[in-house]
Parts: sequence; structure tokens; C-alpha cells
Amino acid sequence: KLVDYWSDPDRMKQSYRNAVNKAKNKVTTHQGSKSFAQGRHEFVEMKAIQDESSAKTIPPMKDRGILDEVLKSINRYCTQEQFEDLKRQHALEIEEKRKAFESQQKVLKKFVNLFNRQQGTPSSQF
Repeated sequence: KLVDYWSDPDRMKQSYRNAVNKAKNKVTTHQGSKSFAQGRHEFVEMKAIQDESSAKTIPPMKDRGILDEVLKSINRYCTQEQFEDLKRQHALEIEEKRKAFESQQKVLKKFVNLFNRQQGTPSSQF
């Protein structure tokens, strides 16, 4: 059945016509299942934002910002910049927790020393 389908003269004409039309396209796309029209629309949108940014009618944007604005990714992955920001935030949180722990440790040592002095127990036992 498959051989009959592709050997049909109408199908062969359609295949040839598609090959000719595809050869006319000078741009190689890597956009997966997205249509050429959708890709072109997104390109026009990105170009408009880039032109406005260059003309200073909107705040300046980096290429990554323009991509994020137009494509609005809904996946769970993050960009390299977002990943670096997350790493910095995590490092700051760890540093804050370390400082809080050291502070608690100092207070606890003072309490133990005070308790030992009141009990007459040398602090060297602990």
C-alpha cells in the first residue's frame, strides 16, 4: 500500500512541487515543528523590539531579554543568567544561615560558661 501511495503520479507531482518550493527557500530553519510563518512572525517581533531598544524608545535590552520577551518559554529549565542568579542567592542564604548558626553557638557557649560558673563546674569538662 505504501509503495502504491508514493508511486501515484499525483503524489509524485506534489513531491516534486514541494522539493522545488523548498529549494527556493534561502533560509535554513532549525525550529522543529513550528511553522515557517510562526518563525517569521517571531523574528519580526524580535526585530521590532531590537529597533525600539536601539532607538531608545524603550529601556535597552540584551538579546537574551528580547528572546525571553518574544518566545516566553514555558519549560521548567532556566537560562544561564537565571542559573547564576539562583547560585548567588543560594550562596547568600547559606552565608546568612552560617552567621546565624555562629551567633547561636556564641550565645550557647556564654550560657554554658555562666551555668558552669554558677554550679562551680570547670568549663574544661565540656
